[in-house]
This record gives sequence, C-alpha cells and structure tokens, in this order.
Amino acid sequence: MSFHGNDDKERVQGATDIVRLIGEQVQLRPKGRELAGLCPFHDDKKPSMFVSPAKQIYKCFSCGAGGDCFTFVMEYHKMDFVESLKYLADRAGIELTPWKPGGGGAEQGPSMGGDEGQQRESPRKRLLAANDQAMAFYRNLLADETLGKPARDYIARRGISGEMVEQFQIGYAPDSWDALAQCVAAEGWDAPAFGKAGLIALRGADADAIVHDASTAYDKLRHRLIFPICDDLGRPIAFGGRVMPGGTLDDPTTDAKYLNSPESTLFNKSQTLYGLHLAKKPIIDSKRAVIVEGYTDVIACHQHGLCNVVAALGTAFTHQHAAKLRRFCETVVLVFDGDAAGMKAADRAVEVLMTGEIDVAIAILPEGQDPDTLLAMEGGMERWRELIDNAPDAMSFLLARLSDDLNAAGTITGRQAVSTEFLTRLARHGLVSMSPIRRALILGQVAGLLHMQESAVLEEVKRLAPRVYEGPSQDEYPDYGDVDSGNSLHPEVADDASGVTLRATQLAERQLIGCLLRQNDLFEYTLPDGTDFCEAVLAGELSAPYRLVYQMLHDRLAEGKAVTLAGLLGELAESRLDAERAVVIRADSELDALLRDREDSLRALFESAAQAISKQRLQREYAASRQQLSQAPDGAGTLDQAARAQQLLEQRRAQHSPGRIARTRS
Repeated sequence: MSFHGNDDKERVQGATDIVRLIGEQVQLRPKGRELAGLCPFHDDKKPSMFVSPAKQIYKCFSCGAGGDCFTFVMEYHKMDFVESLKYLADRAGIELTPWKPGGGGAEQGPSMGGDEGQQRESPRKRLLAANDQAMAFYRNLLADETLGKPARDYIARRGISGEMVEQFQIGYAPDSWDALAQCVAAEGWDAPAFGKAGLIALRGADADAIVHDASTAYDKLRHRLIFPICDDLGRPIAFGGRVMPGGTLDDPTTDAKYLNSPESTLFNKSQTLYGLHLAKKPIIDSKRAVIVEGYTDVIACHQHGLCNVVAALGTAFTHQHAAKLRRFCETVVLVFDGDAAGMKAADRAVEVLMTGEIDVAIAILPEGQDPDTLLAMEGGMERWRELIDNAPDAMSFLLARLSDDLNAAGTITGRQAVSTEFLTRLARHGLVSMSPIRRALILGQVAGLLHMQESAVLEEVKRLAPRVYEGPSQDEYPDYGDVDSGNSLHPEVADDASGVTLRATQLAERQLIGCLLRQNDLFEYTLPDGTDFCEAVLAGELSAPYRLVYQMLHDRLAEGKAVTLAGLLGELAESRLDAERAVVIRADSELDALLRDREDSLRALFESAAQAISKQRLQREYAASRQQLSQAPDGAGTLDQAARAQQLLEQRRAQHSPGRIARTRS
C-alpha cells in the first residue's frame, strides 16, 4: 500500500519523538549530542546504540541496526509498515487519511473474510488476532451477570480491586467444555489460529493439532480465572489460567493449579515477563526491577503502588530475562518464598550473575508469606521496602549458603566436597571468561571464605573447567573498511581492478549520498570542470544498493522537493528496502566521523566524492575502449578511430585527475 497520496507518514513522523519512543524500551543516557543505550537487536554488552534527537534516528555501531521511528517499531515490535504507522498515529493522536481503493489513504480496505482472508495474513497476525478475540471473550464472560459471578466472587475474596481487573484485563473461562470453541465456530473466527495458540483442540486429537472445525473442538482452559500475558505493547500473546473452586466438570486438568498457553511464534516463556508492559516505565525510573513468582503476586504489588514488579512464567529467571531487563535497569531483585523450593530457585540465580549482564539481589520472604499477605499486614509496605532495599547481592547470598553448608558438613572430607561442588558451579557458569574486574571481585570473596589465595582458587576453577571460552570483543564503532580515521576527507580510487577499487568507490558513493541528504542544494553544484553535478553523476553509474538510494534522491531533488534523512528512512521502511536503509544509516554515520563538526568541509568532501565517481566511470570507459581496440579487426580506419577514442579518454581522464582538485586536510 502506498502513502504517496497524502502526508500521513510526514505528520506521524513529525509528531513522534524518537528519544521518547525508544526510551520506553531502552534505558538511554546522554553521551555528547546523542543518547546511548543497549541495543535491543543483538546481545549487547555495552551501550552500542545511539539515538539522535536532532536527526530523529537511531543507529547501532555494533550490529548495524538503524533507522527512524517507523523502522524501530517495525523491528522491535515485529510489525509491518501499516501497523507501525497506525500504532504511532494512535500514540500521537493523529487521525489517518481514510483508505480508498486506488487512492493513497493510510487505512486498509475491508479485510477479506473466510479462509482466503485468513491465509493471506501472516502467522503472527493470525495468532495476535485469535488471542485478542479470546481475551475479549474471557473478559465478557467475567462481566456476564450470571456466568461470571463465581469468578467475580473469587476475585473479591482475593482482594483484587476492580481497577486491577481492568488494568491487567483479567477474564474468566467458563465452567464448560467448549464455550470458546462454539463461539469461534459461530463467529467464523480463524479456528486454526486458535488451535495454534493452544486455546482450543480437537476431541481425541493431539493437543497441538491445528483445529480446522471449531464445532468439533473443546476448550483448553475451563473454569479458570484468566490472566492475559501481554507483549511490550500490551497485546495478548498467551494466557495463564488459575483453577477455580466449585467446577462441575469431570476435568482431569483441575489438579494443575495453573495452566499456561503453549509456546508459539508469539510466546517464549523464557523471554516473557508477566506485567512488563505495565512495569517498564516504573522500572526505568527506579533503575530496579523486582521479580516475584506469580500473577497474583504482581497484581498485589501493583495494587499497592509498587509498579516496578513483574513475574517469570513458570521458569527460573533466565539469561533472556536478564538481557531484556538490562535495557531498562541496572539491578534485579528476585523475591522467593522461604521454603525449600524458593531457596533452590534462589541458588539458580548464580547462572545469571555469572554472565555479568545485570546485578542480581535475592530477597527471601518470611516463612509462610507471599507478597500479597505481607503487604496486607499492618506496616506491610515498610516491611516490603526494607526487604527489597536490604536484599543481598546474589553472590553474597550464595556465599552465605556456602558458609552454612561448610559448617554443616563437619568433616574435612565433607567440607572439601562442598567447596569443590561450589567451585565447579562457578567454573561451569563462566568465571574464567568473565571480565577481569568482576572475576577479581568474586575470587576475593570466595578465597576469603575458603581461606585460600585468590590465585589458588582461580587455578582450581580452571582445572575444573579446562575449556575456557573467550567472549567476542565488541568495538564501540564498526569497521568501515576504507573509512579514513579523519586525516583525509578525500577517497582515492585505486588504479587496479581489485576489491580495494570497489570499496573506495562505494565509500565515495556513500559520501555523495550523505552530503546530499545533509545539504540538498549541493544537487545544483557546479563541479570544477564546469559541469553541473545533477547532470554529471547519474544513478546508473553507482553500484547496488547505492544506485536505488541515489535514484530516489535524484528524482526528488530534480523535482525541487526537499529530502531529509528521517523522511528518506521512512520511505525506505515503508518499502521494506532494508539494504538501502542500511546504506543511508551508514552514510550518515561515516559523514559524522569524517567531518567531526567541520561542516565547512562538507562541500569539499562532496566535490571529491563526485570526482572520484566520475573518474571511476571514465576508467571503465577507457578499459572498454582498450578492449574494443584489442579485439578490432585490422584496418587503418578502425585503428584510427580507436586511437582517437583512446586519446580523447586520456584527455578527459587528465581533466578529472585528483591532483587538479583542491584538498582540504584536517
């Protein structure tokens, strides 16, 4: 769908502050004129992504990701361009132009119904639609005066407020085998998508079977309080169901207190945190995330105003959880019950601690209490804050456990076994390969407890883990190949036909694109040989994918239209021209590195890049003439003609020699 017939893209782009947009997903800190944060598009160990308020773009100097507001939403939230436009328009309160067949409106036309329309949608969209319809179904059932009464009574007994019911979009799966399945059939909804989402299944079929006929299916969640599990945008991607008392069905699943949706293309429980869409801003503001064990624990905390709280979904706190949270905060506090299961879960926190991804602290609840009961007590809020604020870091917690185990072992043999087991865990979780400072801090604590030299502890850990993995190094800035360190603004084109020639030519092409974007009037510039730039360098002379970017620039500038960096990125995002978008981001980044605030050098750089591209074209023409000469049949006329062509090319080549161009050195 094209948006060239209206200004929807420009209006939405102009109303969107990319710093605020990305800051809702990544903790950003000022760094010079830009803001830096951990890139969400790769496993970033240090802030590699920079956001420019002036240019309204972002770029990662490690993985190469970059673009404008549309690109970020498309890549981060897995949307297409139309979805990203609508999402950003809703954020900004902008009404998009109604879509008309053959027109340029932003709204899509009527969706195609039936199986044909469903099959045209992507699997992600189909699952999202099914989950959204299911959530509405469950919420309507909770609100039903008769059918929802048992669930509403249960919610009241648990002390969950109406505000929390709305905020967390709690629903109810009725005391029925097939209420949802019958609704899917009656409404003509996408039954296979409901099957893939794990919401309905065929009777007698495999639990993961794709449902094609909802009228013969049954519900997977029955007589349960429903907790939608949402993505970062608050869209339901899965569901958790808490069994309700007083069911009338002979239901074998009632033994399971909680049931969750199966994993899908939308839902990975090792990466998903319940309530994160509501907790992101409080986590960023407080620089701390608190992880509790269940849905109702999260809801209880939010009900008491503790909104930086989320929950893992039936799994231990994982590396993926840590990688997601470290974009928002510096510290995670894991809250566990004081029973044996809670203590065992706390022990597993060492796996995250060893990565160095984020600081981890462990808080153990008083025996027999959960967050809900603790907060409901008199003075419960103060006790909670004290518990969280004084939570020991994970290593201190583990060393305290080690000390207890050593004291309990009694014998030397027993103490040796406990020590060896602990050091084996440290070895298995990468103590040897972590950063020297972090490793030294841990070794110092362990050595003091075991009454050993730090060097001896390290040697023992190495012995227990003979394979030491070296982590990949990451530079703050990418390797741009032939980009000069700043000593020269002028690319030289090599005379040979090697890869050096191609890289140098492409560098000149990127510089040309970057200069034109930064200063549109260079398009009318007159080169030293008297030719107008707009006629001297044509798109066909550039290599792919630079050719298409330059053609887009050339066409718009030739029409007298202004072209901005953000505007061009938006157009490339709409067309999903990812390679071309990467070219534009790289061109702008290289220009920043080359100019280093010397904007007065921009014109000289532009002139040099244009001359380098022209020279390369002449070299190709000259090479073609030489080849034609060598292959021409004997004959004075042909030889004279070739010789004259060669002489002309030599003259033109001399005219465009880099030695004739004034230099600007840094």
